[in-house]
Amino acid sequence: MSLAVKKRPAQTGADPALRTALRDCLDELRHNQSQYDLEQDPDLIEACIYERSALLCRYRYLLRQARQQETAL
Repeated sequence: MSLAVKKRPAQTGADPALRTALRDCLDELRHNQSQYDLEQDPDLIEACIYERSALLCRYRYLLRQARQQETAL
């Protein structure tokens, strides 16, 4: 499974801390995908799946916050 992320031009409207949080979350998603690809233990594979779900929820939240900041400008 591949994590496809579209690159966008740098946005000046979003809070730098929020952009950093988005970047960190994407890094964690990539790391989670690497762990999932290499893992062989069924329990740890399941843990990777749940962690990915939580990371995707956090990423959607951060994206929503960034969009709200952009529209507030």
